[in-house]
Amino acid sequence: MGNYTEEMDYKDLARMLREWISEPSHYSVVHFAIEVGMSKEQLFRMAGEDTELSSALDYAFSVQEYKVCEGVLSGELDKTGGLRLLETYAGWKGEVNILQKNEYKQFMNEAQRRAEEVVGGRLGGVLPDASGDVSPDEDDDLTDDPEVTP
Repeated sequence: MGNYTEEMDYKDLARMLREWISEPSHYSVVHFAIEVGMSKEQLFRMAGEDTELSSALDYAFSVQEYKVCEGVLSGELDKTGGLRLLETYAGWKGEVNILQKNEYKQFMNEAQRRAEEVVGGRLGGVLPDASGDVSPDEDDDLTDDPEVTP
């Protein structure tokens, strides 16, 4: 992959980002920016100026979140480092306590929805719950819960 040049348009950069993040070993949007010779701020600013690049960046962040989750769950990534990445780039919250159970379930449902979008349904609707149990429970989906707004 070459460096970004002024002659390239946003469509080229969006295509490069989508191709780059699709590589199994690539999981950091910041790493992509560095590889093409720009800062993350420049990439974010450019994405704010173009809907196609913005869409590619949103997709890349979704893939990044999925890859970090998968890496932490499989043990390929350090749990603490992975959770810090998720807190920084995906809006996850650290130190979830029992009083935040509904919020945690909501986060897990959202993470599963995003992951399913990225991998095209290969997860089969199974992510671990707070206890580490990967068995889907009928009450895990909060969309029918009147106390929780999606």
